[in-house]
Amino acid sequence: PMRIGATTETQFFNGTIDDVFLTTQAITPDVLTSLSCLTHPSTLTVNPATSGPVQPNTNVHYDITLTNNDVGACQAKSYQAFDFGSDPGISVNFSFPPGNFASALPGAQAKFGVEVSGSEDADPGLHTVPLAIQAFGGPPNFPFEQFTPQLNYELIAPTGCFVSTRRELMITHTSVVDD
Repeated sequence: PMRIGATTETQFFNGTIDDVFLTTQAITPDVLTSLSCLTHPSTLTVNPATSGPVQPNTNVHYDITLTNNDVGACQAKSYQAFDFGSDPGISVNFSFPPGNFASALPGAQAKFGVEVSGSEDADPGLHTVPLAIQAFGGPPNFPFEQFTPQLNYELIAPTGCFVSTRRELMITHTSVVDD
């Protein structure tokens, strides 16, 4: 007979037993250790949530933090960030880590720094900057995750006399003025 949670028929275990592993094969300590990995989805935070209203040519720094919520003898998760492109006049640059690639052991965090700025050619208003972050885990489960954080960058109209080059009117023939 197989008993789990007790050594005799009169004993009992008051609780929950999960993920029981039985084998008739000899296994190595490495295999047994790898079976103690419990994968959980990573969590993501973006700080600040929004830039607030800023003048053109103002850099705003965003911190993106991913927490590896795996438990046990899991390998580190690798995270890679991508810029999906943004509105005309808005520029996005990853300030760290190099190559937009970071990793985190179970219970640890991976961080990305992103700089966003808008030129005078960008339309005033709220710009949502789309990003993608992919996570790859190691053995035994090789989990894959994808995140789509959005950075909110709010650009105000330039002050003083200003003509946007995207909206200026070019007169190519003087007959238009003569009318």
